[in-house]
Amino acid sequence: MVRLADPRALEAHQARFDLDRWPREGLDPVDARRLDALLDRPYESLDARDVAHALDLVERGGLEGALFPYFLPAALRRPPYRDALASERLLAGLFATRGLRVVADWGPEIEEALLRWLVTRPLRGGDDPVDLWLSDAAARRHELEAARRLPARIRLRSSLGGGWAAAREGPIYPRVALLLFHARPERAVERFLAWEASEERNLVRVAVEVLFHAAGEGWRPDPAALAEALDVPARLARLEDRIAHEEPDVALGAAATAILLAPRRARELRARAAPRLAALDTLDSDRFVLPSRVRRLLTGA
Repeated sequence: MVRLADPRALEAHQARFDLDRWPREGLDPVDARRLDALLDRPYESLDARDVAHALDLVERGGLEGALFPYFLPAALRRPPYRDALASERLLAGLFATRGLRVVADWGPEIEEALLRWLVTRPLRGGDDPVDLWLSDAAARRHELEAARRLPARIRLRSSLGGGWAAAREGPIYPRVALLLFHARPERAVERFLAWEASEERNLVRVAVEVLFHAAGEGWRPDPAALAEALDVPARLARLEDRIAHEEPDVALGAAATAILLAPRRARELRARAAPRLAALDTLDSDRFVLPSRVRRLLTGA
């Protein structure tokens, strides 16, 4: 993060852009003036609200490839972690511009920001619980496989160019993790296995989410070595251990993921998860809420 606090590094970044050549036709006159006002300001004066506003204007103007890289250091200095819409725009911008040299030059800072995102899970106040999402199609497919008693296998259907990257209806944290795997593929397997074995609750949460959405939605984690590492018996064994985790969201997330991976053992796994689900239902809290399709997965009802 040292470079993000270095005025010379920020000035050198700004100097790489010819701001007058970028079209404003996608913006109405008022928004064009607002964008120009943000472009005239130094990075040091841009706060999280300014960053969120800039990301909004860039998206609405169709200027992601042109101006998202310009605002990137400001977004990394003060990430809009607690703004759901701005977080989505930041994630989408990082994905869309991942091949640009001007973005790659900030690779260490991007990696640090993504890791901090996962460690703090700040969107809903900090230490956000496991967030699971299952589409109608994935739920139906699982029900068919369970009825036919077919062995499960993580499906690697979605490539880097689709699926998870555009799934704004899905949870953000596993998509942040997948983007991190793509950014540093040489560390992907090591990083995932460390999260899976960690005693840090938030890292365990993201490991469960990555596995759940790989098994349920086919969100493919590149590189291939990581994809292969997810589809081995050791993953199921670790998930079964996590059903006894002290945090109910981790326990139930692990149970739901284990059911996806081992549909033949669904009855047994549901029985093990039932006391945790019953305890969750007695809590007077809406902090961790199971979506209806995930609840059906856990109950069979």
